[in-house]
Amino acid sequence: MSSNSQSRSFSVIPIPLLIILIFATGLRLFYLNELKSNPLPIFVAQSPVFDQYNFIHLALDFLHNGWLGTEITKYSPGYSYFITIIFKLFGANLNRVYLIQIIVGIISILIFYQCALILFENQMIGLISAFIAAFYSPFIFYECTILRDQCSAYFNLLAFYGLLLALKSNRSPLFSMAGFFIGLSFMIRENILPWGIMFYLLFIKSISLRNRLFFILIFISAVFLTILPIILRNYLLRNPVLISQ
Repeated sequence: MSSNSQSRSFSVIPIPLLIILIFATGLRLFYLNELKSNPLPIFVAQSPVFDQYNFIHLALDFLHNGWLGTEITKYSPGYSYFITIIFKLFGANLNRVYLIQIIVGIISILIFYQCALILFENQMIGLISAFIAAFYSPFIFYECTILRDQCSAYFNLLAFYGLLLALKSNRSPLFSMAGFFIGLSFMIRENILPWGIMFYLLFIKSISLRNRLFFILIFISAVFLTILPIILRNYLLRNPVLISQ
């Protein structure tokens, strides 16, 4: 695929992809509207035994007591910061959180399409990938819950997209982009992806060893700088947990 076709792929969305996006948006909004008549989301948001309550409770702590907050937790506060930003911008309403997560989910369909184009250089495979992402039920379910799974998955997807672009162009800012999004994912739910990507980059034979080491340094630096605020926050609150247990 030429660079010109890639640059046009976001500016001019193919009609079949546009139809997929419209139906995906409608399905998610329909599901969200159905949830309004279900008492379960409100119940789990108000019961301390559920993760949803803990994420919301910590977000409200940030909202009322500043960005450091006062709560010491054994899990990373990254997702609660995400909720807090939405509360700050749009008001403390869970439906606003769901809508933002739905928007992120719709954008992810475009990213799935783009990743397939880069990997296979075939628009039909890109459309199939977008279709699967649009109607994959776990994506729809988690976008309308106060759980961190969908945010972590979508940040991983953005990191994967950045890594594909970086490997295609060998441009260091794109390795920083991949590290940034992996760092955001790590802030929300710790994982071993940074180390897996680092070792993958180390053994790419098509790139010189010097460039490989340089790109790894850029990638790891971006990851570290992204998660550093969480480490400092826990240190200032004397939380014995570095990021999470």
